[in-house]
Amino acid sequence: MKRKVRISTAGTALICALALAAIGVPNSSLAAGKFEGKKITANFMASGTYDKAAAEVKTTFEAATGATVEIVAKPFDQLVQANLTDLATGTGQYDVISVTSWEADVYDKLLPLDTFIKKDNYGKEAGFIPGLLRPNQGTEYYDGKPVGVPYAIDGYAMLVRKDLLAKANVSWNWKTWPEFFSAMNKLKKTLPTTVSPFVFAYGATEQVPAIWLSAYDGYLLKKNGTYGLQTTQMVTALNVVKKSLKYAPSNAKALSIDEANQVFLNGNAAVVMGWPSFIRAAADNPAKSKVVGKWALSSIPGPGMVWLSAWNLGIAKTSKNPEAAWEFIKTYINEKNATTWMASLGIGSPFLNTFKGADAKAKHGHDYPQHADNLEAVKNAPWSFSAFLDVYSRGTGDFLSGKLTAIQTVQSWDKQLGKKKPAAGMIEAAKSSGLMEE
Repeated sequence: MKRKVRISTAGTALICALALAAIGVPNSSLAAGKFEGKKITANFMASGTYDKAAAEVKTTFEAATGATVEIVAKPFDQLVQANLTDLATGTGQYDVISVTSWEADVYDKLLPLDTFIKKDNYGKEAGFIPGLLRPNQGTEYYDGKPVGVPYAIDGYAMLVRKDLLAKANVSWNWKTWPEFFSAMNKLKKTLPTTVSPFVFAYGATEQVPAIWLSAYDGYLLKKNGTYGLQTTQMVTALNVVKKSLKYAPSNAKALSIDEANQVFLNGNAAVVMGWPSFIRAAADNPAKSKVVGKWALSSIPGPGMVWLSAWNLGIAKTSKNPEAAWEFIKTYINEKNATTWMASLGIGSPFLNTFKGADAKAKHGHDYPQHADNLEAVKNAPWSFSAFLDVYSRGTGDFLSGKLTAIQTVQSWDKQLGKKKPAAGMIEAAKSSGLMEE
């Protein structure tokens, strides 16, 4: 006869508390099995970072709460389009939504989180970087209320080979693109033939606006809120993109994000421009990188903006289990997880102590301090997803391929978008960040 083992309610609660603590949930008020039999679906970008972190959380969260969590991972463009479609139609496939500014047109379909945040002190009291709680400049807002909690914050940057730049007596403290090009000219003279001065994912044309946004010193919206650019400044910025190609590998126009990063990891480029989240963990891993101990994070040249990537988690209004969805969000987004994942997966932490803790300078002095400085300059481009992908990115691709000149590219953009406006939240964000005509 088998002996029956009974676990008391208190014992069950202790087990659940320990499980939640293991994944970083501080003082959770969850009762053991509170969500037994409930199911939620959460979506993330398929990047090997955000989705991998979600898989880590899923198992422990399910064990602690009794809920079932389905993680759906999609490539960037497919994820954004899926969210736009699902929220606009009210289909209700997802409870927890990976929210980005490209989805601003459907923010009204997301649940306001102010009540949840206030109840659990999950605003600045939770240790988020204060500047990232600004409306639509780190935390997504609709109608004056937050509809997301930031979990992955990144800003375009450059990773540099300290050893190669030092050998050429070149500083990586460039402030403008002319200064950067001057440094590349000097560096090029000392590099082996197998090493290019610079590499970028030109083949991913949706990424190329990062270059011209950083070189463009002008507005992105007109006074009336419609899309608009200052032609002379934008022509100059587009020509910066073309000039940067002179320092890149011969196949640069075909390189994806992963391929450009790999060029740097293999030791075949002195400088890579990209999202630090997608390369920093590999760059510090001897099994994946030939530049361990040889690289440092730098900023990108100006005088324009540093492109912000801000992923939030929000809750669809169609969710049948919003309380369980909120608990999943808290379980995923907390200081312990964010600090761990920044080191292991490269995900940009939204928490201040990640950069102020004891290990930050000792173990990550080549990266974290500069990353924190870079976040001070990040801005959201106030565009709809269709304007970004179908107009600006496609036009950039036509410019790179030689189908359009710089002036023709700007004229094409104005013709397609000159009478259109982005979502109201993006207009407000553009005003507050100096990206709107005065």
